[in-house]
Amino acid sequence: MIEINKSNKITNLSDADFLAFLYAERNRENSLNEYQGWNNWALVGAFVTVVCAGYAVLKNCCTFNWNDVFYYSVGIIPFFLIYHTWWRAFKRERGVDFYKVRMLKEIAPYVQIVFVLICAIAATIIIPIIDGFNVTFWWWVAVIAVYIIAIILVFIFRNKIIPAFYQELFLPWFWGNTVLVGIMGAVLATAGGKSFRMSESSLYSAEFTVAACITACFIIVFIFTTINTNNKSVRRFDKIIDNYIYTNDTKEETYRRIAINRMGYGVMEACDKEFNEINRLMKTLVEDDKYIESIEVLLDNDQFTINHLHDFDNKVKTVCENQTIILELSQKLSGKLKEIINVVPIYKSIPELDYIINTSVANGKRIDALSAKTKGVIGKIEKHIIRDNNA
Repeated sequence: MIEINKSNKITNLSDADFLAFLYAERNRENSLNEYQGWNNWALVGAFVTVVCAGYAVLKNCCTFNWNDVFYYSVGIIPFFLIYHTWWRAFKRERGVDFYKVRMLKEIAPYVQIVFVLICAIAATIIIPIIDGFNVTFWWWVAVIAVYIIAIILVFIFRNKIIPAFYQELFLPWFWGNTVLVGIMGAVLATAGGKSFRMSESSLYSAEFTVAACITACFIIVFIFTTINTNNKSVRRFDKIIDNYIYTNDTKEETYRRIAINRMGYGVMEACDKEFNEINRLMKTLVEDDKYIESIEVLLDNDQFTINHLHDFDNKVKTVCENQTIILELSQKLSGKLKEIINVVPIYKSIPELDYIINTSVANGKRIDALSAKTKGVIGKIEKHIIRDNNA
């Protein structure tokens, strides 16, 4: 990884102070994730309390309509899943770097999708059993279809670059995502509303109370899953600390990983994979160039033999394959740079952009030069073979 004219006071700390900084940041991330009171033990206690409340209601009932309980439950749950983001209002405000980016797969709301599908699949299984294939059943089928389409879209565009300040997206385009979320919400709300109206018991009935308890349990499990999956930043922090302590990662590399974990990718980080792979392959071209020059010397000294021809043929195939891979990676790198510029049009890390672009141009010239040299050697080999045949 190459840094361009960057310095940071934190990386100038002593080893002991830098390690203390890592642990302090790790603890801060963990406390921010749980400060609202949504910790695992509190949720387990809430779950047990709700289950006991539901059991107490069932214990005091002589007659009970489980169909109404089911319809009330799948009628209430969708409205929570649609508006579940309300709980973010209780989160503390965090710093945002508007010049950083992420990939769509990192912020797609997987937990919400899974829980909606669980609810929808349960509805499509149970409704035909208790009421047949009614209109409500087909609305839940529509919910499954829409959310499966959302999953497919997330998979297709999973590597698309998006601004780091977004917290949840299904699509990498704001208006496209808005339309998709609107459709998903409308279909889910309609399915929930129709399910709710299928119940015949009153809102003051034991059936509604038990349904509320079931819904509460569902919500608690949802929150439990959400806070534990959203704690990825803390788990990644532990890995970063381990790498610094046990694998001799430098302070600069460690701090860079912390910044990515918290704020997102800069230009160099976003293009790191393609850029490093291109550099690795370019190093092999240096050896290839030396080999082509050695063949040219053999030809000039009339020492080229049939054995050299076989080796040259195999080597040229490898050189061409490497050049093709480099060109493909360069095109991919160029596309990613365009995405980043489109997402952050006034990107401030101009030196990094210039560095990548200049390096790509230099690599292209080296590839062209090697190709020209290879063609020249091939021409000399053809003349050498023709001369030997005539002789």
